[in-house]
Amino acid sequence: MNNSPWIPGSTAPNNTESYESEDCLLLDVLVPSQPVSTRLPVLVNIHGGGYVAGVPVEGDAFVHQAQGQIIFVAIQYRLGAFGFLAGDEIQASGVANAGLLDQRESLNWVQRNIRHFGGDPDKITIMGGSAGGGSVSIQMLLYGGQEAPPFRAAIFEYAWWSPMYNRTWVSKQYQRVLESSSCANLSCLRGLSAAALNNAAWRAWQNALKEAETIYGLFYYGPTIDNDAVLDLPARQFKAGNFTKVPVLVDRDMFEGPYFTSVGLSTQDQLFADLKDMWQSVPHSVIEKVVGLYPTSVYNGSLIKSAGWFKALTGAYNVSTPYVQRQAVFGASVVECPSTIIVQASIDAGQKAFKMVFEAGTQLHGATASYLWSKDIGFDGTSTIGTTLFRGNATLACALREYVAAFAINLDPNSANLSTSVPYWPEFTNQSRQILHIQDNQTRLAYDFDSNEQCSILGSLGTL
Repeated sequence: MNNSPWIPGSTAPNNTESYESEDCLLLDVLVPSQPVSTRLPVLVNIHGGGYVAGVPVEGDAFVHQAQGQIIFVAIQYRLGAFGFLAGDEIQASGVANAGLLDQRESLNWVQRNIRHFGGDPDKITIMGGSAGGGSVSIQMLLYGGQEAPPFRAAIFEYAWWSPMYNRTWVSKQYQRVLESSSCANLSCLRGLSAAALNNAAWRAWQNALKEAETIYGLFYYGPTIDNDAVLDLPARQFKAGNFTKVPVLVDRDMFEGPYFTSVGLSTQDQLFADLKDMWQSVPHSVIEKVVGLYPTSVYNGSLIKSAGWFKALTGAYNVSTPYVQRQAVFGASVVECPSTIIVQASIDAGQKAFKMVFEAGTQLHGATASYLWSKDIGFDGTSTIGTTLFRGNATLACALREYVAAFAINLDPNSANLSTSVPYWPEFTNQSRQILHIQDNQTRLAYDFDSNEQCSILGSLGTL
């Protein structure tokens, strides 16, 4: 399929020559120069990047706006095959989901040591965007949920729930890496240089793409069910109540699917084949039912072409109706429906939950990040897609940072009492199902966009 016009390269980027390093188990601690107390609340961020890439976010603007009330920590973890290669041999050795265990050990370290930086170990909030948000999900699910986790609250930015495939698929992935490295076993893989293993992992990914074992928009390596740290699919664990019960704040962006859908997808046959490759074990009849929830009378080129982000892009290109359906299904299954699964499970467990849909800036996956994270104090959230500039909004950027700071400080996004006057953000309840809907020029309360038939069906497939 063709590349997305706004993302050059295939879905399996060649990072064999990279600024990244396997020696990455480091963390950054940002402490205010004038703390208001000796035991400050702490916000720990887990970066995203599809579990295969990424760097820590920059929290300078955030810490400055919090006016001495919070400490910010950004952690790192092993990525790609280094952190998420599975298979029977790896599971037997107890090192499946190593990247998730890296995250948990970082959180444990912060809880043990943050008092030396002026932080309160009993007031740690974890946060992440995309795969970082998916990681926050799994930290809540780890070991079936814990009564005394190393955090007291969780914030999810456009949390990414990539499919967790069955043991047969995971074993085949492991065999592909062995073949690509000319190794016969785990001992041999451990003897490779970091560069050699990275190259082998990339070749395995490319071969899997050719054989339709993964698809455009997914990243091949990621968390798996290991029957130890990760016991089941996230949706099942949340719905069963097998998770750590803490207050949650959840956001997603308005258009979560376009980044991860190829504009080369142009026929219904391609659409069904793509979804079959994504969901593996789901019958064709069920896929037909899902696609039927996204009728062509609504999900066609007009839907995308009327969106602000599409109008702003420089350079015209065509989008087919199957493309529009696919981006909608993908976005709903990987990000949008999980956002409501999280808040629903939390309120069912008696916890406070808040949800936002962000339709400002690029409106696409990751849109909130440019408003929240920057080294530049007071940064307004300006960002680019390719050569197209999306102007930021300083007032909106300050409001987002205030919501996050307030929640980390007081478990309520409305209570920081900082310099910015922000619209009230109500709790999500079964009665109102109200969310905060943020657009470039207005903020309003709305009924939850994802409390719908599509998410009900997608949540029942056994794929989330």
